[in-house]
Amino acid sequence: MTLRILDTYLDAGLLELDGNDVWFEHITTAADELAKYIAANPTEIACFVYSAINTSDRKNDLARTKVLDILKGVWRTYASVSMGSLGTVQKGIIFDAIFQNAERDPQIKLSVALLLSSTLPYIDLGSEAEVLQPILDQLIEDIEAAAEMSWSLPSTTHVPDLPTIEAPSLSVHIKGATFDDDKLKTGLERASGPSNSEGEETGGNRYWPGNHGQHWAQEFAPLATESISSAIKEVSGARRVSLNTDQLIEVISEFTETYMKKVTNQLSAASHGIELRSRLLWWKEAKSSPTARVDYRSLSACTATALIAFDFQSMLPALAPASVIAFLREAVRSIDGENKTATFADYLTELSDAETLSPFRSEFIATKDCNAIHSFSGLIMLGESDPKQISKLSLFSSNKELSLPELATLLFTELQAHKALENVEEEALVEVDE
Repeated sequence: MTLRILDTYLDAGLLELDGNDVWFEHITTAADELAKYIAANPTEIACFVYSAINTSDRKNDLARTKVLDILKGVWRTYASVSMGSLGTVQKGIIFDAIFQNAERDPQIKLSVALLLSSTLPYIDLGSEAEVLQPILDQLIEDIEAAAEMSWSLPSTTHVPDLPTIEAPSLSVHIKGATFDDDKLKTGLERASGPSNSEGEETGGNRYWPGNHGQHWAQEFAPLATESISSAIKEVSGARRVSLNTDQLIEVISEFTETYMKKVTNQLSAASHGIELRSRLLWWKEAKSSPTARVDYRSLSACTATALIAFDFQSMLPALAPASVIAFLREAVRSIDGENKTATFADYLTELSDAETLSPFRSEFIATKDCNAIHSFSGLIMLGESDPKQISKLSLFSSNKELSLPELATLLFTELQAHKALENVEEEALVEVDE
């Protein structure tokens, strides 16, 4: 982003700093420090997002308490100056820090976009909405583009080209043949004359070359040929060759493994969208919960809707195109087409102890902290049954009405946001010194 959030807050007149650049520098420094804290503690992002869009002043708000601690650390005298609403300054700092992390990590960007888009329809941000809505629209546009690419159905799938393998040089060890020198010498002596140098009869050539040159030559040739031929045959027979192929096998194995991984990944990516769409179509037509193993039509409309939302998110990755929301709403309408509406209080009363949601409660890890701001799905998972606690523990009004498709959308989007945070890679986190 070309401008940071605090710049847009300042330009929109939300920060009343009387033109004091030093004050603004202190505030931006606090936002940078908070960004480092959030990067090191990504599980707290939902807490900070909810605090930033909270329109009421809650006592002991954990996120804003952290902001004040950081602000005090970089600006000791902040409380002594008159700079308009401190709450607006705190929210500006939080949003600035959050969006710094959203730019750093796509999973955080996804989570922030889902948290904001799920909650903002039910609250009134006032003048801050003019600043945040364009930013949220850009986040959603970026995420939608990434989701469409991930879910797209390619017309063709190309297998990667087979790269050239660089084979190493092979070392070959050839064992030398043994050769009988004495045998060859005896054979040549036999071809050379009637006796050897020691006067021993050779039993071969009967002539000496001096006296009987022609006769000697006629017997020498075949006898010498026989002896030399025999020697050559001895050394030209089968040899044992030792070939070291360890390096070649290692190179070929590594080459094959790397190439097949590329092929597998490319084919998986190409079939990803098809697999997801097929799975959802089968589920929608079956109208049966794969988790609770019940027919949705056997449940009340409210419970069935909530279970559909929970089941739906369990089948999908965190990154999904906006079209899945329309698919979810149609799935809900196929169960109950009367377009009923009810209040948050009505929904919470029924869903807080719904047995069909028990499988999800067993996986849900959270504590009911009176100082924390919870999602509506979080209140359901915690088993909170008192409608009066809705406005105390969340950003929603207990008497606010919403339809069943809207309820499903809210629950699904909240759950997807928390799923995205689970995918934040730890190596990308920034360590901070407390």
